[in-house]
Amino acid sequence: MEISGLPLTILKILFFGTLLGLLFAILKNGIKFLAAEKTYSKRLNDVFLNGKTIAWLIFGFWSIELIALKDPWYTRIFAMVLIITIIGISWTIVRDLITGLLTKMDGSYMVNGWIRVKDIEGKIKSFGFRSLEIETEKGETVNIAYHLLNQEMIVRSQPTESVMSCSFEIEVPKTKPFNEYQKIIRIEVLNSHWVSLKREPKIKLLGEENGSLLLQVTAYTLDERYFDDIETLIKSLFIPKQEASE
Repeated sequence: MEISGLPLTILKILFFGTLLGLLFAILKNGIKFLAAEKTYSKRLNDVFLNGKTIAWLIFGFWSIELIALKDPWYTRIFAMVLIITIIGISWTIVRDLITGLLTKMDGSYMVNGWIRVKDIEGKIKSFGFRSLEIETEKGETVNIAYHLLNQEMIVRSQPTESVMSCSFEIEVPKTKPFNEYQKIIRIEVLNSHWVSLKREPKIKLLGEENGSLLLQVTAYTLDERYFDDIETLIKSLFIPKQEASE
């Protein structure tokens, strides 16, 4: 059976809408995979979100134009639904953009300042287009929409415990799998009296070369004076006995 007229137009719209949705899903996962720990990941996500909104709006107007060529009555209904949706989306976006602009101009909040919004508390990491990025004491990254800053909040200049990160690289022999080294280093770091127990240490595998594993260790301490002590402690675990005796 041949499909023509308005049903065919609706099928085309659904087909291209599905393709557009899949494209955005692939882009979102790609950004998450490639730029998850990059400094520009927050800004890239904001650009992606704004671009996605604009693309869907263009798609909506294109759909109206296609339907208008087939049946003006369906066009009126479709246009009304689209306008209501656009107003809802636009209001949310515009509200956060304006509030964010006023927040930046006001200067009441600064990077590394301590803030509490409702049940979320942490250090301000960056200012995005529509949201504020904060890092909690547990190391979690949370985005707070700017309009929430007008609700209940408590701002403090310093957290109850100021935690600092210490990162260094270490080369270990490839005699054990990476996950075993991960467990050994984690336990040793947490058992030392220099680190903060509120933040889990991070151990990453950077690469393999000449029978060795190159690891990156990140520990969290209360004072930068302990950075060298932590690094010396961890590296001493893997120094051959003959070198240690010398």
